[in-house]
Amino acid sequence: MACHSGYLTDALRGVSAAWQGRSLAGRNLSVLASVAADQLSDASEDPAIGNAFTYAVTTALRGAADGFGGKTADGRVDMEELKTYVISTAHDPSTGQQHSPRFAGEYVSSEVFAASPR
Repeated sequence: MACHSGYLTDALRGVSAAWQGRSLAGRNLSVLASVAADQLSDASEDPAIGNAFTYAVTTALRGAADGFGGKTADGRVDMEELKTYVISTAHDPSTGQQHSPRFAGEYVSSEVFAASPR
């Protein structure tokens, strides 16, 4: 939940030649930052929510990301669903403030991150 955490994803993209191709060898390098480099990550006005990024990640892992982004809901949350859901939905539900999470890296597309509780 670091402020300006998008600087990390920007830096990783700048040295992508050092890590690209990892997924072909079955290896993952995934960094999902809470905000863009020019944004601040802050707490929601609603204490039940906490931080908008954390809220998006936890609801994704609880099953909201299963089938997100046009994929078939199969009772599992894979890395693509997690990434797409968090980037698309990270906003503060109490104020509507939009956050812009950033991703850098690559992953094995079939990797299952979590089974969604049903």
